[in-house]
Amino acid sequence: MTRAVTGTLLWFLLLLHAPPSSANETGSWVNVAENTVLAGTDIRAIGQVRFPDGLSALWISTPSAIWRKTGGNWQRWPENEDITGEVRDILLAPDASGITHWWLATGDGLLKSPDGQEWQRLNAANSPLTDDDIQALHLTQGHDGNAVIWIGTGQGLMQLQNDEWRVIAARSDGFHGGQIDRLLGIEADAGHQVWAAGREGLSVHANGQWQRPDRTCLHRQRAYDIRHLTHPMGNRIGVATDRGLLLIDPANLEDCRLLDSPHAADQPVTALSGNMDHGVILLRPGGIERLQFGRSLEVSRWAWSDQHDGLPASAQWVSGQPTIGLDEAPVASRQGLWAWKGRPAERNDIELALSIEETGEVIADGEAIRVRDSAVRFSAQVRGMARPHAALYRHSVDSGENWTAWQRTPVFEVPLPEFGRNTVQVEMVDDLGERRGPWQFHLERTFPIGTISAIVLVTLTLIMIALIIQVRRKN
Repeated sequence: MTRAVTGTLLWFLLLLHAPPSSANETGSWVNVAENTVLAGTDIRAIGQVRFPDGLSALWISTPSAIWRKTGGNWQRWPENEDITGEVRDILLAPDASGITHWWLATGDGLLKSPDGQEWQRLNAANSPLTDDDIQALHLTQGHDGNAVIWIGTGQGLMQLQNDEWRVIAARSDGFHGGQIDRLLGIEADAGHQVWAAGREGLSVHANGQWQRPDRTCLHRQRAYDIRHLTHPMGNRIGVATDRGLLLIDPANLEDCRLLDSPHAADQPVTALSGNMDHGVILLRPGGIERLQFGRSLEVSRWAWSDQHDGLPASAQWVSGQPTIGLDEAPVASRQGLWAWKGRPAERNDIELALSIEETGEVIADGEAIRVRDSAVRFSAQVRGMARPHAALYRHSVDSGENWTAWQRTPVFEVPLPEFGRNTVQVEMVDDLGERRGPWQFHLERTFPIGTISAIVLVTLTLIMIALIIQVRRKN
C-alpha cells in the first residue's frame, strides 16, 4: 500500500508541474476557403491536374465555375468559358488525333479543349453519349497502344477510343439491375483491370468481360451503398461504402474484408485518397482518419481528427480528393476547404495511470494496490498527449493475450477472477496514430474483512455446536 501511495503522490506532482495541454497545441484544421473568393461557396469536387500553362495545380469546382490555385491565390479557369453544369472530374488525355486535350465531366455534357481556350461540348444531342450527366472519367491504354477514355454517366458506362464510342450497359457486359445507375468512379488496378463503381454496385472488367464482386463480397459485408473508389492500394482496391472501407484483392474477388474502425464504427466513408505506401485518408461524416498499413494489411498507425480539431461536426465531404500530402493540399467538403495549420506533431513521452472510480485512488505504471471487489472500474489518466480525444485504449488481464477491442473512452471495467495478484495491462493508440505501452498495474484482490469475519464466526459456531453435541452424547 505504501508503494501505491508513493506512486499516487508522484503522479499528482507530475500533473501539477506539467505545462497545460490543449487540442490546439500542435495545430488544428482550418477552413482555408474563408477570406478568399471561395468563401461561402458550395464546393462539389476537388482534384489535381496539369493545366495548359504546364503547371500542376489543385482545382475545385462549384455549381458555376472551376477554380485553380496559382501562387497561393484562387483563379477562375477557364477564364473565357461559362461552364454550365457543375464539373465532377477533369481528365488530361489525347483524342483520336493524338493531341492532348483537357476533358471536363459536367452535369451538362462532356467538354474538351486542346488549349483551355477553345472548347467543344459533346452531349446526347450531338454525339453518341447516352446521357448529358457525366459523373467520372478515366484514362487507360488499349491493346493497340491508343488511349481509351472511360466515361461514367448517370445512365451507365461508355468507352471512347479512336473516335469510336461503345456503350457498356447491357447484361451481356456483366451489368445487372441497378448497377449502371449513377456511376461515380472508374479506376484501373495494377493488373490493368478496370473497376467501375455505381451507387448500388461494383463491377470489374477482367479477361474481356465484366464481373460483379459485390454479389458475394459486398452482400457478405452488408455494404450496399458505394460512395467512392480509390487508386490501387498495394495489391488491393479500396472502396468507400456506407459501412466503411472495403479492401478487395483484384486477383481473388472472393478475398474482401471490411476494415473495422474503432474511431468511427459503422460510419460511412464518403471519400478517400492515398495509397498503401504513403498512407490512406478516410473522410467520414464525423471526422478524418489517416491510416498507414503494415505488410499484412494490418493498420500500423491510425490517427483521428474531428470537431475538437477544427473540423465541422458533420462534414459533407466531396469525392476526388488529391493524393498529395495534407500539408500541401486541403480536403474538401460542401462547407469549405480544410487544411491542417500548425507545427508538425511530434512524438512525446506519454505517461498513463489508472484511477479507481469508486475510491479515487490512483495507481501508476508498475505499482500495486489492494482491492476487494471481483471487478474494478478504472479511468485512464494520461499526461503528455495534446489531443486525448483522438486516442484509443484497450486492456488485458494477466496473460496479455486476450485483449479487449479498441475503444475511444478511457474508462473500462476490469474483471479480477482470481484472489491474490492480478496484472492489468493497458495499451494505447496515441493522437498521432502510434501504438504505446503496455503499461502494467498490479491489483492484489483480498477477501473483504466482513466476509472473513463471517466465515470465522460461522466456523467457530459450527465447532461449538459439534462440541456440545459430543458432550451430550457422552452424558
